[in-house]
Amino acid sequence: MKKTAYFLLLLLLIGACGCRNRKTSYPPLIRQAEYWAEACPDSAIACLDSIDASLQELMEEERMYCHMLRIKAEDKLYIPHTSDSLINRIVRFYEQQGDDRRLAEALYYKAGVYRDCNEPSRAIRTYLSAAEVGCNHDTLNGRIYGQLAALYAYQKAYHESMKALRQALVYNIKCDGYLGIAYGWRDMARIFDRQYSPDSAEVYYSKAYNLMKEKGFTRPAYGVLSEWADFKYGNGRTEQAKDMAYEVLAHRFSSLSALTLAKSYQAENRPDSAEAYCRKALQGTDIYHHRTAYGILKEIALSQGK
Repeated sequence: MKKTAYFLLLLLLIGACGCRNRKTSYPPLIRQAEYWAEACPDSAIACLDSIDASLQELMEEERMYCHMLRIKAEDKLYIPHTSDSLINRIVRFYEQQGDDRRLAEALYYKAGVYRDCNEPSRAIRTYLSAAEVGCNHDTLNGRIYGQLAALYAYQKAYHESMKALRQALVYNIKCDGYLGIAYGWRDMARIFDRQYSPDSAEVYYSKAYNLMKEKGFTRPAYGVLSEWADFKYGNGRTEQAKDMAYEVLAHRFSSLSALTLAKSYQAENRPDSAEAYCRKALQGTDIYHHRTAYGILKEIALSQGK
């Protein structure tokens, strides 16, 4: 009798665990949107647009997942979110379903809405809620702590930011998330730079760049190299900064590398070269880089009596 009771209790526990991480079999088109949301968000949105016409015919679970996939794709495309009404519906649904995996993901995107709406305190609380759900998905957990680290850094809470980065690294290492590991090292370099520890910053810029190059992440690798070049210029290593900036520009456009060269040539009293690289930097879309470029152009014009 005791064995039977024990067996029944075991079955109940297994069932309870199962309901916290449900596996739903979605129709092929939703599966396709799920794949594209991770790999090619533009295609995911096009796929979800084709589903919209028949959205009301789907089960509620399928509709909610489609909504979340759209939010995910928009997040990857850096489309800012302006309202939390839809994501709140999604969060409530997965809370009621007892699906920790989807709930953690929904809370992650809810935090992203607050981040986009410039509400960092609410964003941090929501990312922490996503982490507390405790789903066994290392990639998602790595992203949660990575976003937490960025928000803490924006508020100059560098100690908390570094703690979150180390936690993100734990998860990224567990799932072989090499790009996440490299970005974590890059973010550590930024924090060391802000804390006036240039030697440590140098080490982590190097680790991030070399890992990206080794694993074939060419585009982000040159993004790190561009940032590293600007860091070297700021620490007085102008020739090394110029060499790195030239290497970046030989492979891809970078307004930051163009600005590094513009600042270097301005410091060397070579206004024509400085002006040329300012004009090149203005071909980009980053408003902060535009501000810096126009500032340099203004100084060159004043020095020439214009």
